[in-house]
Amino acid sequence: LRARARRLKASNKTQLVLLVASIYILIAPDLYFLSTRDPSHDHIVYSLSFLASLLLLLELCLKLAASPSYASSSWFALDLAVLVSLLPDIIWWAAKTDVFVLAGSMVFARAARAARAGARASRVLRVLTLFRKW
Repeated sequence: LRARARRLKASNKTQLVLLVASIYILIAPDLYFLSTRDPSHDHIVYSLSFLASLLLLLELCLKLAASPSYASSSWFALDLAVLVSLLPDIIWWAAKTDVFVLAGSMVFARAARAARAGARASRVLRVLTLFRKW
């Protein structure tokens, strides 16, 4: 199982799919919100974000299966932070309501935005790491 997970994780097709998912998560929602604020298209953007989040979760599982020592690395913490930062998008997709409206608290909203900014920085590192591997 471990060898199979390593091969799958190292394949060019897998790396390309994960690179596209990472780039999408990194810039697509921001470009969408900058270009238009028509709420009729929100479900498309958030559905694609949900799909990309699932792909990143799958990558995390593959990395854990391929190398159990990955769980104690700092990269694991960054990847986990990225997935946690995507929770507001997933909650919106599931509930069709903005997580900041659900929370109703400015403190929570500020903390969530700060977490997203930190996670965005780790996603940039992730994309750069994927480019370096190629």
